Amino acid sequence: MSSYDSLEPESSRGELSHQPSFLKRLSSFVATGSALGNFRTLEIDFDDQERELILERLSKVHGIRPAKLIGVTKPLCTWTLYYKSEDDLKYYKSRSVRGFYRAQNEIINRYQQIDKLLESGIPFSLLKNYDNEDVRDGDPLNVDEETNLLLGYNRESESREVFVAIILNSIINVVLLVAKIFVVLFSSSLSLMASLVDSVMDFLSTLIIYVSNSFAGKRDKNEYPVGRSRLEPLGVLVFSVIIIVSFIQVGNESLKKLISGDRDVVSLDKTTISVMVFTVAAKLFAYFWCKSSKNSSVVALVEDAKTDIVFNLVSLVFPALGHWLGIWWLDPLGALLLCVYVIALWASIAFVHINNLTGSAATKIDMQTIIYLILRFSESITKITSLKAYHVGDHINVEVDVICNSKLDFKEFHDLAESIQYTIELLPYVERAFVHLDYRLGNYVGHLH
Repeated sequence: MSSYDSLEPESSRGELSHQPSFLKRLSSFVATGSALGNFRTLEIDFDDQERELILERLSKVHGIRPAKLIGVTKPLCTWTLYYKSEDDLKYYKSRSVRGFYRAQNEIINRYQQIDKLLESGIPFSLLKNYDNEDVRDGDPLNVDEETNLLLGYNRESESREVFVAIILNSIINVVLLVAKIFVVLFSSSLSLMASLVDSVMDFLSTLIIYVSNSFAGKRDKNEYPVGRSRLEPLGVLVFSVIIIVSFIQVGNESLKKLISGDRDVVSLDKTTISVMVFTVAAKLFAYFWCKSSKNSSVVALVEDAKTDIVFNLVSLVFPALGHWLGIWWLDPLGALLLCVYVIALWASIAFVHINNLTGSAATKIDMQTIIYLILRFSESITKITSLKAYHVGDHINVEVDVICNSKLDFKEFHDLAESIQYTIELLPYVERAFVHLDYRLGNYVGHLH
């Protein structure tokens, strides 16, 4: 079977399964090469009478000028026809095929969000208010707040979520740090020593994330014209380096004990075991509390909690088995394995943030979502000739060159471009958008560098 698009479902699968993959129709919508897409290829079949009726209604509701610039647009297709539920996916035995359709479902969800945004009336409101001098000095209306709520995203709620996560982790980490200090004082276990170092790193990570998050939230437009949101991933990167260096040292001590002549078996009492069990339970609670967030600071705390769960389980199991079985090398071996695990985990996290901070490309699904938004925004848009989307920390910048109807005047060109820019910037993963309008193909695209 060479293509998922050519899958022929069984007749008993129902009407949903007989629909072709939406990627086939998307391929006629988004082209390759210099022109990424042609809006005229959309399957929007309005007759003249229907179009005039719709435009007349739009003019009454939103005003003549916005209706003229945006025209009549609608979704590319009925996306639900191509959505595969989990029950549908059970019929496919191949894991790769199921993965393909899950990825397709994610794209469909993104496109449905864009449809919801564009059909909310926000683009019309943006264009309508360009003649209102009272709103020109500030942000365009309250579209940022309105759209975040529309898409199920709330910046104020996210800030509160980060604060609660930090306070929760701080309380847990302080309690566990004090408890582990007493445990280590009465035990010679290297695994427990590694666990103590991990708790110290937990406390330090919470402090670093709190400080970076606080500074990132304070904006001085004179010193930092575009804000300091990159402080959050930078703080995570700094912590990654600190924790890697710390565990290299613990791993070195474990290796020394494995190759030395010291073969004393560690001893554990009930208090030590109780503290470690409590540690695992507390970290499980923190993990499930924070794991639904996509904020990089909270994600770092989630990864840290996940590390702690594994870490403390191994810190307990290896010395306990060594104590009960009388095997001296289990404790340093467990400590060494823990160090390798933590170093590998945080190195991968560090590389992700390094890539994002140095301008790595946006994900394919982010690019597809932005293309769909632009080409659905207005009938005046005919093609996209260039699109660049790249990370500036957690979020992305978008640079796009768009071909528009050459009959538009200068004011219409300006207002349409700025409305597209604001709408792209409403997406929760976009930091800045730069929209350049052209009237024909063949003009220069992008920048010199």
